[in-house]
Amino acid sequence: MIHLYALARGSILPADLVGVEGAELEIVPCGAIDAVVSEHDRPPPTDRASALRHAAVVAAVAERAEVVPVRYGVQHHDRAGLQGAVASAETELLRSLHRVGGHVEFVIRHDHAASSIGRPPDRAPKVTVSDDQPGRRYLEDRLAEQRRQRRAEQVATAELRAITGPLDGKAAVVVERSGPHGPERCYLVERRALAIFTAAASSCLRDREELVLGGPWPPYTFATEELGT
Repeated sequence: MIHLYALARGSILPADLVGVEGAELEIVPCGAIDAVVSEHDRPPPTDRASALRHAAVVAAVAERAEVVPVRYGVQHHDRAGLQGAVASAETELLRSLHRVGGHVEFVIRHDHAASSIGRPPDRAPKVTVSDDQPGRRYLEDRLAEQRRQRRAEQVATAELRAITGPLDGKAAVVVERSGPHGPERCYLVERRALAIFTAAASSCLRDREELVLGGPWPPYTFATEELGT
């Protein structure tokens, strides 16, 4: 079983770096792209420790090469299957390398514990269909609740955009998405501009205890995900 960590160009593995479950890491040439992998007798476990070890490998390789990071859990039965998958997606992978190589990712989101901004509104009381509450009333209440949630998300997204807007010009790409605690804004930032971005983010978020800055991480949000089996 081949466990895939990242696709890279010019990759160099640190001598003391190990993979999931302490497995030895290898670089498998796949045409114009290298695959960073480890080999296992069975699929690696889906626990937190293994996911963190996977992320540590991706981060270490990304410091030394242009990388398309791969999320935890992508495996192939053998090298031929891996090489075939990479070959079939080579054009898109090379575009991804050009787009995200030499970049890191940051995310700004609401701190769910510190702020009510961005939280979904309290759910409306559950309505039970009965003779006193016909099905039409139940559906109307459900629809009204969904509309309230959408409005709250739109307001929270607009507030986050207004606060963090000054950072947009310091990132190559900005993506807005809905996270588990409300809206998030993800930034693709060149490594050489990392200090500039973090200084600007610190200034932008000063006295904003309800917001948190995550990163720098390998740019998972901005990479391709066409490598699964």
